Amino acid sequence: ILDGGEIDLNGAVTAPEGFFSNGSGFDNTGASITTSDPGITIRDAGNIKIGSPLISGEGNIEIETTGSLDIDNTIQTTTGTIILDADGQTTINSSGNIATTTGNVSLGANREGAIRTAGDITTSSGNITFDNETVLIGDVLLATSENLGDIVFNNRVDGGYTLDALA
Repeated sequence: ILDGGEIDLNGAVTAPEGFFSNGSGFDNTGASITTSDPGITIRDAGNIKIGSPLISGEGNIEIETTGSLDIDNTIQTTTGTIILDADGQTTINSSGNIATTTGNVSLGANREGAIRTAGDITTSSGNITFDNETVLIGDVLLATSENLGDIVFNNRVDGGYTLDALA
């Protein structure tokens, strides 16, 4: 989906060859997106809401926006990297768990938006990196396999909830 207005998906999308969106806003509430390879890329100029699962078999999942990013559902890939980045605030709600088997998870690497999280993030052999200020809005589990991945905070972490970091 290229060069358009706001994208509002309401039915399941299966795209074996990958999914790409480049619009002025994105909302997939009611529409899971499943790919095999190369993955899922959502780069929009407006706000992005992930309301239904994003699942990629072997591809990366990259979500980047000049607006805000609201994650209310699962983001999962088997062998790919997950990149989440927003100029506005990124909110990962408790239903927005993020998982990759062998890839890295990166939040806030290139944009300045703060991160608010209550969602768990797991990877079996990758790293989990938070580059921007992070506020816990619920209990959070961050887990990598023992001796195979690091958990890195490159900015302040705050919030009155439990942070379990297992690396």
